[in-house]
Amino acid sequence: MRIAVIGLGGVGGYFGGKLVRRFANAGEHRIVFFARGKHLEAIRRDGLKIISTEGNFTARPWLATDRSSEAGPLDIILFCVKGYDLEEAARSIAGCLHDSTVILPLLNGVDISERIENIVPEGIVLRGTAYISSRIVSPGVIERRGDVSRIVFGPGGKTDPEEFRYIETIFRQAGVDAALQGNMADVLWAKYGFIEPLATLSAFTGKNFGELLADGETLEKLRGLTAELDQVARKQGIRFPGDLVSSVLEKAGSFPPETKTSLQLDFENKRRTELEIFTGYIVKKGKELGISVPIHDEIYEKLKK
Repeated sequence: MRIAVIGLGGVGGYFGGKLVRRFANAGEHRIVFFARGKHLEAIRRDGLKIISTEGNFTARPWLATDRSSEAGPLDIILFCVKGYDLEEAARSIAGCLHDSTVILPLLNGVDISERIENIVPEGIVLRGTAYISSRIVSPGVIERRGDVSRIVFGPGGKTDPEEFRYIETIFRQAGVDAALQGNMADVLWAKYGFIEPLATLSAFTGKNFGELLADGETLEKLRGLTAELDQVARKQGIRFPGDLVSSVLEKAGSFPPETKTSLQLDFENKRRTELEIFTGYIVKKGKELGISVPIHDEIYEKLKK
């Protein structure tokens, strides 16, 4: 099979590197990396270097390119780009798809698969998410921090998950902790319900987890943001176990106080951000569903500027 990874950042680089390490010399699967600029140049020249607590290694893919025309027909595509590059990336691989091409997005957000489905002309779009702390430390070098690296994925609708058991097998053969399951909506929202309020508020205030929880005013805003998200989720049939506000506060308190969200870091470093995936999504859905989300509205308008 031909397996491609689009977006060689912390997520795509790490899991793509594991696939290459396992299959590069086996002849069973060909792994294609899609990357850009200096990152691509370094991978072509020296391979992709992975640094992690489980050992360092260098991955040399069958092909590293920024042109979909060089890849040919693809059987599995891991989508690991940032949210703001999603539409462009989906359009770019249209010529590589066939009816049974499986696209597995591993981005933040709860509507990613639907957005891809609205663009690609064919193929099967799964639902997926990754649990990992990793980043590009320099062109051609990925560092995974901590011990957690997991993928959870499955189909949408009433499709039988067993049709995609072979993908779980490929991941596990590569040493990736991967789990195939049916009800992915609950999985995606469970992660999103924790990340979104913290991402929104940390980006707006510039405060880390410890500072957010220690300040009475920001703590109340965090409660309000979480309650608004809960309303939007419930209107779409999502039910969080227990009280979501209490769960978010408890989980946030379990992280090191200096923890910052990726959205906050992007604003601090004046990079492009995933504001639309986080705050923007709740604002948009609130309007569509007739739900008032005033705290999100206020912060969204200010962050857009």
